[in-house]
Amino acid sequence: MFFFWFLISYSAVFTKEIAIKKENMASRPQYRPREYVTRDALQNAQAAQPAAAPPAPIIRDAIRGSLFGVAIGDAIGTTVEFAQRGSFPPVQDMVGEGPFHLKKGQWTDDTSMMLCLAESLIVHGGKHNAADQLQRYRQWFLRGHLSSNGFAFDIGHLTRKALLACDPTTVGENKLSEEDLKSAPNGSLMRMAAVPLLLCSKELQQAQLEAAQLAVQQSLTTHPHVLCQDACRLMSVLVLRAIDARLKPPVADKTSNKKQWLVLDQAGAQTYSPAIRDIALGTYLSKEAKDIKTSPYVVETLEAVLWAFSKTASFEEGCLLVVNLGGDADTTGAIYGMLAGAFYGYQALPPGWVQPLALRPVIDATAEELVRLSLPNASRVPSPKYLAICTALYNLESLYRLIIEPHAESELEQADVQKLQAAMRDEHVVFLQSPAMSTYLRQCTDETDLKQVREWLTDLCLGFVEGRLPTCAPTASAVTTTTNGDAVDAAEPAF
Repeated sequence: MFFFWFLISYSAVFTKEIAIKKENMASRPQYRPREYVTRDALQNAQAAQPAAAPPAPIIRDAIRGSLFGVAIGDAIGTTVEFAQRGSFPPVQDMVGEGPFHLKKGQWTDDTSMMLCLAESLIVHGGKHNAADQLQRYRQWFLRGHLSSNGFAFDIGHLTRKALLACDPTTVGENKLSEEDLKSAPNGSLMRMAAVPLLLCSKELQQAQLEAAQLAVQQSLTTHPHVLCQDACRLMSVLVLRAIDARLKPPVADKTSNKKQWLVLDQAGAQTYSPAIRDIALGTYLSKEAKDIKTSPYVVETLEAVLWAFSKTASFEEGCLLVVNLGGDADTTGAIYGMLAGAFYGYQALPPGWVQPLALRPVIDATAEELVRLSLPNASRVPSPKYLAICTALYNLESLYRLIIEPHAESELEQADVQKLQAAMRDEHVVFLQSPAMSTYLRQCTDETDLKQVREWLTDLCLGFVEGRLPTCAPTASAVTTTTNGDAVDAAEPAF
């Protein structure tokens, strides 16, 4: 009898210990590969992808221009973000720095959230999915997904509260306070570029109706105030009208005819709340710079953007005008870029502002996917190239968290090394098979500048996307370069 009692007791203790160990293991960051795509699989998928009619050159130029315009305006505006007008030398180029000490070409939360929303819309075939959008915003906020430097270093107060309070598994549900619900910042306006771009190939009136509805839906996830909804509705309409103006027969100077589509008639403006209705009717056209405010208040943001756009005749001129107003300059710059990029087009963007942009291949692939989805009868399934880029980015971020977060101040444990070695042997993890990866694994515990490590990992990921290997590692002396540009180990791995 005693033997059976002992056996039962020991089994209970042993089972409890196993459960505790499993719980501890589950709480640690895990490397979970997502949707791996081999090069052969990509080629097969591309071959199976039904051919679609090519987009109109203007449509493609407008979509690319709008997405890149957001990132450009954001990256230029962050230099004087939060600065009072007149307290700084006029911004004349993309230089970086600003309150977050960014490098030239790095952008802030405006572009990150724009890419998150675009990613959600693409994955769901152009359909709204509030829960999925919230999940992606939280991935950016909590883990740096689609950030220009790997961290969510800038976030609006209402967006932060909404993401911390929301239940991402419940569509459209959040727990904002009554005070929060009364505020109307510009967070949902700055991110919505993909909404009208998805629909720009449709007949204008139908496109405006669908885009307005989708614009409101995406705003409700974090910014439910009616002014935020109306600002998003109006911007979606104006972006579509800007593209439509480009599609019409040529005139002597389209920039001088902006008011024909930039200002709505009384009937069109009547559906908006009074503050947004005034903007829709063009009341800002008679104002001077001293009358334009650039706070995060969505009404003032929208007015500043449209004022700068109406007063200038090129993307570059208008972008510099709006960011030099100071205040919430990264957001006014980003929203200006959304509209002006669609109107002037990608070809009109200064090359010196496009080339330095962080994650440029990701922006480019997102734009091309929106171009494809905008076509009539286009497949609702994301293209293989876009899936490959998403795969690379997600796994890069998972790998980064596995290495950096639990081991920022300690050595890698042998179990983690073995996991990474196994991942490198997996034929599906193409971007982890770089010869330089083992160099990184040897040295990441000695690296104190985590941002530098993140930048190198990002380059490694984008190298996979572009079919190349990085030419440097976090510590330059650790990697040598072959004659064909491939990175190789300077020494044998330590494990």
